[in-house]
Amino acid sequence: MQRPAVFAALLGLTRAASAIGDFWIQSDFCARVKGACDYSPVTYEDPATGEKTIHGTADGRAACLHHCLTYTATQAVAAGLGARVLGIRVHPGAAAAGLALSFGTHYIADRRVPGHGVLEKLADKTGKTSFYRLADFGMNGAFHLDSLAPRLGDHRRAHRHEQGLRPVTGRPRTRLDRVRAAVGIAQLALQQIEDDLKADDLDGKELAAILRALQDEVDFPDGLFPALAQVVTIAARRAEQLGPGQAGDASWPLHEAAALITDNAVQRLNQAARALDPLGDSE
Repeated sequence: MQRPAVFAALLGLTRAASAIGDFWIQSDFCARVKGACDYSPVTYEDPATGEKTIHGTADGRAACLHHCLTYTATQAVAAGLGARVLGIRVHPGAAAAGLALSFGTHYIADRRVPGHGVLEKLADKTGKTSFYRLADFGMNGAFHLDSLAPRLGDHRRAHRHEQGLRPVTGRPRTRLDRVRAAVGIAQLALQQIEDDLKADDLDGKELAAILRALQDEVDFPDGLFPALAQVVTIAARRAEQLGPGQAGDASWPLHEAAALITDNAVQRLNQAARALDPLGDSE
């Protein structure tokens, strides 16, 4: 078999094994505790007994080590059996070196201690900090970043612990859970805007354009503030439907809040944008 074909076959085998090692072989305990440290401990709740235990640096390292060992062993078994079936001859030294490299890089990326992890620092250097910190139901920036070098496990659960977020459990998500997740996403998006506003090379014209984008953007119909006002208005209408007995006077302050957002905030954003760049309105 030609070298390119051997490389492709072994790559496919090890990539498949990485998914198995991360999602099926890795224990729930390792997934949650492997990023723990003494200054950011992880509280683990046993799904069978409900017992809660607190884990620091030593336990975090041990959990990450255990996971990386089982992960690498899974790759070794998959590559060995696959090579045997396909008739591929792999030099034992080359195989050992490759597995050792996989083990080492996997441990470095998986041992994501908040503020000190190699992957987090790499994300900071490449401008991916906000994406790295993205952690909501079904989407995790750190997971997608470390899955490129290579797949590095079900970090959704561990990352939520590292960031102090609610752990993902088997219970159905409530409306409040979904709202909290959405607010978390919004906070991350706003953090990105804050970072852009703090840029040293931001001039008046660009600042005016950003202010206008917050209230009216092609990619976000009606802008951020009108959208927020719409959410408050819908809440007010729902309060009205509940009736005086349940809602009391809840609807009118909500309507007033929506009006304040639309009338006051948007108008003042417009005033600031015009002062910074009067010609921008005509563009």
